[in-house]
Amino acid sequence: MDYTNLSSIISSPWSQTSESILLEPFTYLLSNKGKEIRSLLIDAFNIWLDVPKEDLEVVRKVVEMLHTGSLLMDDVEDSSLLRRGSPVAHLIFGVPQVSGRNEREDATWKGGQDVELRRFGLIASTLPLVLLSF
Repeated sequence: MDYTNLSSIISSPWSQTSESILLEPFTYLLSNKGKEIRSLLIDAFNIWLDVPKEDLEVVRKVVEMLHTGSLLMDDVEDSSLLRRGSPVAHLIFGVPQVSGRNEREDATWKGGQDVELRRFGLIASTLPLVLLSF
């Protein structure tokens, strides 16, 4: 499948500046690489699956983006100070920017029962950005 023109097919309500601001915490965490275990697992499974290289790169990128989004929210939920030896994104950019929500919306997400819903909301809100990045 050809993914090169995907961003031109899908119109985005975001300006490039808004998108850059929204992605700053994500880009910050991506710049500090981890152990890449998911990539190794994808490569291992691909020995049997034999997915074409171009399609496998899409899978690899989506998995990395979803994992990074979950790490961002996990650090907020755990009040972490460091991730991979560096200050966590929410201490640099603030919780609203990391979570993709404004402060008023964050006030409505009280209580432990909403943790998984909040994480799902972050992941779901980043999927259009994942598609637009191709």
